[in-house]
Amino acid sequence: MKLRLDASKITKTPRMYRIVLMLTLTAAAFAGVYFVFLVPQIDQKRFLTGEYHNAKQELDRLTVMKANLEKSQKEYLQLKDNLEKILAQMPEQKDVPNLLRQVSFVGQEAKLRVKFFEPKPLQPKEFYLELPFELRYSGGYHNAGYFFDGVRKLDRIIQVANFSLEAKVVASKLTIEGSCLAKTYVFQKDAKPKGSKEKPKDGKKDEKNVPAPK
Repeated sequence: MKLRLDASKITKTPRMYRIVLMLTLTAAAFAGVYFVFLVPQIDQKRFLTGEYHNAKQELDRLTVMKANLEKSQKEYLQLKDNLEKILAQMPEQKDVPNLLRQVSFVGQEAKLRVKFFEPKPLQPKEFYLELPFELRYSGGYHNAGYFFDGVRKLDRIIQVANFSLEAKVVASKLTIEGSCLAKTYVFQKDAKPKGSKEKPKDGKKDEKNVPAPK
């Protein structure tokens, strides 16, 4: 059975019906193109837009983290540098031989003879230990001034508490004989704040706080 389209019958169809038929076919074609091609592309665009925003937010978060990390690293390096400077001025060990070496070197530079060096017992303070020491020296008056100025400029903090000078004439030459009490400082790493009390070990009570028997 064969279907034949009679052109004469189509041409005899009213114009209004032909226009409606053409519009229907055109709309169907557009609908097919829209659902087959455009809808997947729109969905893909929405998906990629969402992924872009998520990636941008993650990038912004990582950028902030990186900036904070760089800031923290700079602060850490600054604190480390400050700590090294403090430990140079206030070491964790009293290191008496090196202290004597430094003082003797300053004496040589100032052309002052260090005749006597004696460290005293450590004196505990709040977060550091005080190390007093006695010096006896001889030389010219100006040399003594150069010596004290050189001691003041040492990396390690040395404070001259008091000193005495006595002028003597040796072989027609004026010489200053002097002594001083100075002190330097040692950082106490495990120092405890004032007022803190150690807890009794092994669950033992402090005998001072045990009430007297009635």
